[in-house]
Amino acid sequence: MQLLLVRHAEAVDVGDGVARDSDRHLTPRGLRSAANLAEKLRGRVQLDAVVCSPFVRAKQTAEPLLALAPAGSELVYCPQLVPMYQDPDAVAEQVAALRVRSVAVVGHLPDLGVFAGWLLGGGAVEFDRGTAAMVHLDRGVTEGGGSLRWLLSPEWYE
Repeated sequence: MQLLLVRHAEAVDVGDGVARDSDRHLTPRGLRSAANLAEKLRGRVQLDAVVCSPFVRAKQTAEPLLALAPAGSELVYCPQLVPMYQDPDAVAEQVAALRVRSVAVVGHLPDLGVFAGWLLGGGAVEFDRGTAAMVHLDRGVTEGGGSLRWLLSPEWYE
């Protein structure tokens, strides 16, 4: 299985007309960044599914990635990807239940970094906003079962 891990792109802060963290939306730059990432990955990555946190900024980052999935694909929401849930086993269970070969997982720090570290065998991986990483899993979605194939910062695709 291939997992494309993506931290949401640049979002507005609470207080910029937004009262709750879950409602923070992408800035214009963040929207461009999410679209650019999907465009740069077109022809290089094929997805069977796109899983994301239910928070607005993750959803907006994930939507352009649907262009890399089969026509008619819809986002799969994973409540375990919200900030500070920090249960990599629960995320792994939901991803494994999809029974597909290639999945994008869009979330937040610190949880996405904890999940990446869990997949890679320990620690946590730091993701700047908009960073994407491809993790290859030979043994399914298991702790320590992944190997990092590449890591892309927004500077590469913006």
